[in-house]
Amino acid sequence: MPALLAGRIATFFGTMATVAPHVHSGKLRALAVSTAKRATTAPELPTFIESGLAGYEVAGWYGLLAPGKTPRAIVNRLDTELRAVLDEADSKERFLKHGMEVEHKSAAAFAALIRSEIAKWQKVVRRAGIKPE
Repeated sequence: MPALLAGRIATFFGTMATVAPHVHSGKLRALAVSTAKRATTAPELPTFIESGLAGYEVAGWYGLLAPGKTPRAIVNRLDTELRAVLDEADSKERFLKHGMEVEHKSAAAFAALIRSEIAKWQKVVRRAGIKPE
């Protein structure tokens, strides 16, 4: 971000939380969002897919994880409590203020998301020939 703001680089990929203050101040111009659908916080921005990059989708996400052997009853309780907090209007407003949209997923749906992300990025790493250093 400092290099972009200083004019040393021409483009930057960042989270809405990172770039929004600079876009709102006029220091940066947002071009597109990398998610499959337009962002609630910036509906005027097209997606990269809409801009002609078919299949381009990259979405950041956060999640709550527990050790694999955590009893199902505890996982269910955590899920119930997390959903309750995320459903509060104040919570949604706080996240949106920072450019983040809340989407609660069940433990099974979140596990499926993680598996799909691993598979997606494994393909990218293989195709690009990326090797650990």
